[in-house]
This record gives sequence, structure tokens and C-alpha cells, in this order.
Amino acid sequence: MADKSLIGWTDSTWPIVAGCEPVSAGCENCWAARLTSGRLRHHPDYAGLAADGKFTGEVRTLPGRLDQPGRWRRGRRIFVSDKADLFHADVPDGFIGEVWDVMGRNQQHTYQILTKRHARMRSWLTRWADQAGDRDHDKDTGMPPMPRGPEAVRAVYTSGQGGLFADMLDSMGEPPEGCAYPLYDWMEGWRFWGRDLFNVWCGVSAEDQKQADIRIPSLLRTPSAVRWLSLEPLLGPIDLRHHLAGHGPEHDFPGGFCVQRAHRGVRHLRWVVVGGESGPGHRPMDLAWIEQIVGQCQDAGVAVFVKQDSGPRSGQQGRIPDRLWIHQFPDGPGSMAHV
Repeated sequence: MADKSLIGWTDSTWPIVAGCEPVSAGCENCWAARLTSGRLRHHPDYAGLAADGKFTGEVRTLPGRLDQPGRWRRGRRIFVSDKADLFHADVPDGFIGEVWDVMGRNQQHTYQILTKRHARMRSWLTRWADQAGDRDHDKDTGMPPMPRGPEAVRAVYTSGQGGLFADMLDSMGEPPEGCAYPLYDWMEGWRFWGRDLFNVWCGVSAEDQKQADIRIPSLLRTPSAVRWLSLEPLLGPIDLRHHLAGHGPEHDFPGGFCVQRAHRGVRHLRWVVVGGESGPGHRPMDLAWIEQIVGQCQDAGVAVFVKQDSGPRSGQQGRIPDRLWIHQFPDGPGSMAHV
């Protein structure tokens, strides 16, 4: 965990998953794999997960770190699972539920989630957004049912969100002696939470046009308060115009009452981060690629954050001219307004 991150677009990091495996060309020179096989190779949380700068494919969850955001009282932007993919297939649904529970109970922070597993994220969050039938009360008492334990919750609540809560209880295990399972449907329980958390930003990364055209449409159909992109390491030109404004769901609830229709000027993406590759063996970036992306974001009124030039060191302006060295966020003081 880093209380102060060197990543320009975040304040702190929250590594609650370790280990990964490559899925596309952007993973070739993964900085997290280099770090895991280098400086962190003897750390018990990371030992054996990478060798010679490459991940082995083994993935571990780190439940001992789940309480970290609650110990940070001052609100900050937090990069969630910075060294691994929270939506890797080997991360259980219930553990992701534990992460969501922490984020929902610590709303002083803004959480930035980034994945290359766009389909898993969309599937999980579509279940999260499904609250069908969960607002019913007992006809006689006017109170919710309040079952305790995973199987009891599944028997009473058939919604996607109710099922994920039960998965979370399974992930947490039996309560310690003298304690009880948390309730889905009492006081600050999930039953009363919204279909998305306003302080959670969900994004996908893409390194070229092929991956952008695969991952961005899936992101646009993912329930989220803020959707964003990380176009790094930028390995080729990317045309975002179709994704920044055009066709999309009328509402944010896939499978619900949304319809596909054209929206002139409607923006579904709120933020775009772009940058070249850094570190040993970095692949070069053409400045024209950044200029194109910045121009498209500015035309669409979408916040853009230019992170770095390609080079041996991360975070460097390098060849990037001042007019393109832009650091915007989708909300907050001194940043772009909501779009």
C-alpha cells in the first residue's frame, strides 16, 4: 500500500490482489510483473507470483489489506488493486463483494478501478445493479425479512445484488465467536444502497484501436457512476470519436428498461488517461497519437489526463509540448465539470 503514489492521476494505491497473466500486447512489458519478480520477490504476499519480469499466472487475494481505506480518514483518490486485475477470473465474486463493501462504507474516498477483463467487470456490476424484488417488506410488520447467513440470504433474496451479498458472506467465512453475520437488509445494509456507488470509477485500459473497440463498448454497458479509460501504454493511434458521443443505452441498467438509440452529443465516457510506455525496453509512442486523442476529448468535453511520454522513466513530460501536457479530472475543484 502506498499512502502517496507516484502515479500522477491518483493519490494512493490499495493492492488487494497479487499476481496476474498477460491478455494482450499492452501486458508485454508489465511494470507490476517486473516489480513482483524484483523488489517484491521475497515479500510473502508476492513470492513466487512472477519470474524474470513475467507473471506466472497464479493469483492471490490479500484480505488482510481490506481495512486500509477505513484507516485513511482524509478523502483521497485510491487506485484499487494497482498491481493486479481485480476482475481476473481467479478472484472470487465474494471477494470482489468485500472490496465493494469497503468502498461503500468509506465514501470519503474516490476509488479508481481499472481492468482489461471488461466482460467480467460488466457481468459482476450488472448483477450488482440488479435489485429486483429486494425492496419488499413483510405485509404484517412492514419490516424487511432480515435473514442471516449466506444460504438464508439466497433463499430470501433472488436478485443479483442479494446473491453477491451471499457470496461475500461465504468469502468472509464464519463470524468469530460472539459475532454475527452482517445483514443485507438492515440500517446501512446493501439493500438500501444504490445501483452504483457514486465514489467508484470503473475503467478499462486499451493500448491500440483493436483493444479499444473491444473493451470500450463493454464498458459503456457497465453500470457505473463514472466510466473512464486508460490508454497506456499507447502503442498506436486510437480514434475515440464513436465512443465519446454517439450510440449507447438510454439508461444505465443493462437488461432493464434501456433502449439502444442514437444520442447526438451524449457522452458516456467521463475521463481519459493517456500515456506512453516507460521502463526498460519501452516501445516508442508517436506524439501525433496523443494529439489526436486530446483533440477528440476536448471536442467532446471529456476530461483528459496526459500522464507521460514513452521513455525509461515514468511520469516524464519528455517530448510532450506544454499545450498537450494536460491534467484534468472528471470532477472536483479546478477540474472539468460533470459531463
